[in-house]
Amino acid sequence: MGITLTAVDLPEDEDYSVYDLGSHEFWSPTNLISTGESTIVCNISNSSDENGFSSSMSAFSDSRPSSRGSELSEGAPLLSYPKMSKLSNKEELWVKILSNWHDLAQRDDNLVRSLVRSIPTTLRGLLWRTMSGSIDLEHKNRGVYETLYSQGSPHDEKISKDIPRTFPQDPLFCEQGSVGQLALHRLLRAFTLLDSVVGYCQGMSFIAAHLLFVMDEEHAFWVFVSLMKQFQLSGLFANGLPLLRQCLYVLDRLMESHLPKLFSYFKFVGVTPLLFASEWFSTLYTYNFPQSLSFKIWDVLLLSPPNAVHFMLQLALALLKLCQEELLVRPFEEVVECLKSKGQVFSAELIFRAVDTVVL
Repeated sequence: MGITLTAVDLPEDEDYSVYDLGSHEFWSPTNLISTGESTIVCNISNSSDENGFSSSMSAFSDSRPSSRGSELSEGAPLLSYPKMSKLSNKEELWVKILSNWHDLAQRDDNLVRSLVRSIPTTLRGLLWRTMSGSIDLEHKNRGVYETLYSQGSPHDEKISKDIPRTFPQDPLFCEQGSVGQLALHRLLRAFTLLDSVVGYCQGMSFIAAHLLFVMDEEHAFWVFVSLMKQFQLSGLFANGLPLLRQCLYVLDRLMESHLPKLFSYFKFVGVTPLLFASEWFSTLYTYNFPQSLSFKIWDVLLLSPPNAVHFMLQLALALLKLCQEELLVRPFEEVVECLKSKGQVFSAELIFRAVDTVVL
């Protein structure tokens, strides 16, 4: 359903490059900017590893980069996080784990799923980049992001309308023309030029913004690309919303088999998955969920591209299971509102315990 992105090394002495996106060649820029060795903003001091390490949001708040107003197309990526000068013992242990992540991930799914639930906040950005495979894309497509966002997109107006609605209460995105808003616009613009077939659709901005909470702008772009291509989630936003429709249909069938009492009641009052789960799926559980909970959900979601949709459905069923008794006594209007607010009520521990009981 999705289009697999195959990253290719950029030629050093040519003024063009081709990006092999499966059977589709979406973009072939001329005068490609060559950056040589990219600067990893958050490297550990004295480390020879090329992988970057993102800091916590509080660290960013203390040293926020200045905004350049509305200059979306000029200069280097705006949003970056400060360097980590010293690691705790737990962080050092996790650096070793991540350096052998791919070998570990192939051994025991349950072990890995349990392991990621203890990731230090400061290394979450690196964990997501490692699990998503975006680090390889970064290294093999140097200069591509800057070249993309430096061009105008036919989706710019639509993106501009959605950005003020994306996490408007968060300090990173609350101010018009802030560093966060500009970075978000540039990231989304770049993707629409990379994949003009999918383009831009509501929901994308929440996913991109969620990435910007924990990693630099360019790193966030390549994780976003990986989610759309290698995780094959672009169907959530492509013309006709094929993957979203499929997820809603499958959830309805899963409710019928796993939660028959709730399924029958929903039929009686006229509640369908479209009314509550479309937001869950199209924003990857970032809308109406606390940031801390969404982070933990993504720690598991990013574990394996083939299992991402499976986990999304498993999580939806777990949430319904947790609030089933309460929903059975509520009228139509309250059922929908209740489901939209439950992400704010349940703890991550309770939700993941429920997920572990759901066998699809």
